[in-house]
Amino acid sequence: MEEQKPDEGQKPNEPHHPPPPESRAYKRFSVQLPIEYKLAAIQDDLNQASTLDISGNGLRLRIKDKPSIGEEVHLSFEIPDKGKVTLAARVIWFKKIEEGAAYETGVKLAETASEAGRKFMDYYTKEMLTFLDKNRDQGEITS
Repeated sequence: MEEQKPDEGQKPNEPHHPPPPESRAYKRFSVQLPIEYKLAAIQDDLNQASTLDISGNGLRLRIKDKPSIGEEVHLSFEIPDKGKVTLAARVIWFKKIEEGAAYETGVKLAETASEAGRKFMDYYTKEMLTFLDKNRDQGEITS
């Protein structure tokens, strides 16, 4: 299985696994949203994909094109009750999916201070509040 993520001092093409969930800055939520993407360096047209999960600073996507670590990705998708947003992100890691010609890809949002970024953060916050409400009587909540 091909998977890439650079660390400081690591060559970009050496295999690396995504960080364990407990080291994440934001909780991830399994959210499947249709999304359009464009690998900025090589594509002119938007391609169809789907999110697998979201966090406060990134998304995990399933895309058909092999990305490169650090590559800029333009994302466009509809946020429920917020409308369409377009955000820039960078590829942090990817791995080839065994079934089919696709890549599971982790991207980090370039910034969330724009209007589109605020819409995304509002949606993420709503997901967090829903999660907390559903799990309030379950004891300690961890990411």
